[in-house]
Amino acid sequence: MVDLCARAGLLNKAWDLIKKMPGKRDEIVLGSLLGACQRRRNADVGERMRKCGVSKTPGCSWIDVGARAHEFHAGGSLHHHSENIYQLLNEEMKR
Repeated sequence: MVDLCARAGLLNKAWDLIKKMPGKRDEIVLGSLLGACQRRRNADVGERMRKCGVSKTPGCSWIDVGARAHEFHAGGSLHHHSENIYQLLNEEMKR
């Protein structure tokens, strides 16, 4: 198992590698690193990306119920709807 200091070092190495990449760093590469920083609670590397004007787009899912599409975002307030969603999913799976 990699210890916490080693993980932080790997994120720093990833940032150094991204800085050396030819061309413009895109939101996919920077967003991936920012996501890893968030999961590992590495504010140092994450703050360097925020200074570059980068933010991570939260994950998103859709579910179609009847003729309506419902959109859910990661970290959103889904818990009060979860019972209804699971009920609808179970009904759809039975069909």
